[in-house]
Amino acid sequence: MSRFGIGYDTFLDLVPIELYLAFEDDVENRKYQIKTISESIRTSTMYLMNVQLEKKYKVRDEKKLWGFSWDGEDEGKEPQTKEQMKSMAKSIAGNVSGKGKRRK
Repeated sequence: MSRFGIGYDTFLDLVPIELYLAFEDDVENRKYQIKTISESIRTSTMYLMNVQLEKKYKVRDEKKLWGFSWDGEDEGKEPQTKEQMKSMAKSIAGNVSGKGKRRK
């Protein structure tokens, strides 16, 4: 259980959903690591390739050089507006502190 940063005593106290969430979190962390390393390798490869190519053959978009399954996941999503961000922050603050009132 050290893989999840959970000690033996803590593991014995877990309910099944907590263990499942620990597994899910570990999978997400590994996917993030793979994505970060793969993006770095792709960008480095593009730059190393462009150093050797003539100007008219250079690759401008690394996604065209080497595509990944997660390319395009963020396309079509509109960024949040300031009002949406403020309302989200207020709702989070309200849930944490108890109906939006400030704790003393």
